[in-house]
Amino acid sequence: MKRAIYTLMLMVLPLVLLTGCREKSRPETTAQAWLNAFYNQDYSAARELSTDATLAKLAAQPGPKLPVGQIAKRISVTIQSVQVKGNEATVAYTFPEALAGSVPPVKLVKLNNKWLVQL
Repeated sequence: MKRAIYTLMLMVLPLVLLTGCREKSRPETTAQAWLNAFYNQDYSAARELSTDATLAKLAAQPGPKLPVGQIAKRISVTIQSVQVKGNEATVAYTFPEALAGSVPPVKLVKLNNKWLVQL
């Protein structure tokens, strides 16, 4: 009986440790995931990382108009800088060279310990 209890404890302990060591939400991680989802037209993934206000704005406007062939290339943004002030963050990013140009930074807010995009 003691052996079964020890075995059970050895199985549960790593799960508890892994759960406690899980990565916290970071603004740059959220921004990159949201931008990549948005520009690759994976709107369901982008919605999960959006505030209610952002969801309302997204519903009111169409998605990005990308040249034919760009979608197939899987657009990936590069995070340039992150500025965090309390529960607000601003993330600057760039596109691949083919889509280069002036892009506005992404604003995020921290709600319930989770960073969300706020347009």
